[in-house]
Amino acid sequence: MGKIKENIVYPARFQPESGGGLRITFPDFPELLVIAGDWQEGMELAQRQLALAVIDRLDSGRELPAVAGPHVAAEGPCATEAGPPAAAAGAGTLTADAQKMTSEDGPPEAVPPAELVYLHIWLPYFRSDMREVYVKKSVTIPQWLDVLAKKSGLNFSAALVRGIKEELGIRERKDI
Repeated sequence: MGKIKENIVYPARFQPESGGGLRITFPDFPELLVIAGDWQEGMELAQRQLALAVIDRLDSGRELPAVAGPHVAAEGPCATEAGPPAAAAGAGTLTADAQKMTSEDGPPEAVPPAELVYLHIWLPYFRSDMREVYVKKSVTIPQWLDVLAKKSGLNFSAALVRGIKEELGIRERKDI
């Protein structure tokens, strides 16, 4: 394996669901599936899921798949789908979901076709976001407090982190 690129782009297929929300699949990562309530949530979840998959493959020494071209990505099946996407089925053709949806007095409602979105992953950001990165700080404390803390076996770094979090009102990292 050669030098790892920092910027990676892969396509994702955003398919509106008949009951609302989105089903997001990845032509190059058929094992991935994201369900989201709206586009904003879908973009965030899809990018994070893709980043996790890319980092997992790289960290385990596996090759990344070649990026599917636009026609393959838009039309190719994903392992998580029951059938072809609406875009591949042809204009005016209803997906299986849409064919199941019938109103009592009319024809089934059409589900909009899937949209292909290219997601950008900047590996340094996602790698640092997935692990806690610590920085060294020099602090000054009263000597008597240092003596007592050392006697009790206190971890100074952990105590400082707890104190700063408490001071800022942070319970978990996701609160920031």
